[in-house]
Amino acid sequence: MGLKDLSVEDFVQALSSKEPTPGGGSAAASTGAMGVGLLLMTAKFLEESPVVLSFIADLEVQKKHLIHLIDEDAKSFNGYMDAIHLPKTTDEEKAIRSRKMQEALQYAATIPYQTILACAKCIPIMEYLEKEVKKNMISDLGSGAAMLESAIHCAFLNVLINVSSLKDKQKAQELLQETNQIREGAVKIFTKVFQRVEALLASPNA
Repeated sequence: MGLKDLSVEDFVQALSSKEPTPGGGSAAASTGAMGVGLLLMTAKFLEESPVVLSFIADLEVQKKHLIHLIDEDAKSFNGYMDAIHLPKTTDEEKAIRSRKMQEALQYAATIPYQTILACAKCIPIMEYLEKEVKKNMISDLGSGAAMLESAIHCAFLNVLINVSSLKDKQKAQELLQETNQIREGAVKIFTKVFQRVEALLASPNA
């Protein structure tokens, strides 16, 4: 049974333990999946149309991918730990261990990157939903935006910690720049949507 199969209580207990996994990367993916779930709920209450049905299908894809990343993040860290524990007696063993560690780190950095990308892919749909959502569900849309933004912030920290140990600095810099570009653009939009929802709900005529 994977992390994604745990109850909410058991997953939170796992996060609270002294075990290294699950950690921030898995938490980011789960937060993103819940954010997408809230967008899906608001979409499913709209009148059915080819556009809405297409958006629902796209959101389901991102939700499924984020749920998959909950376990994949933990697996990537465990792969790095396996590499650390490889034998290092001879020069050949040391070289193999070092290479495996770097490969594991590089892969581990791609998981939170995927979380950020999946969350960002929801933006066009969220912007459509903001215009069409039923007024009594606008808080759910705003909550989804906030969770997706939070997931991106959390995932970005996990990209940072992994690329910081990569020896291939060019590859590390390329991944970091691409990730940060997506993050900055997405966060601005999620923040603005949340602020608009907040202002709408705070208005006496809301």
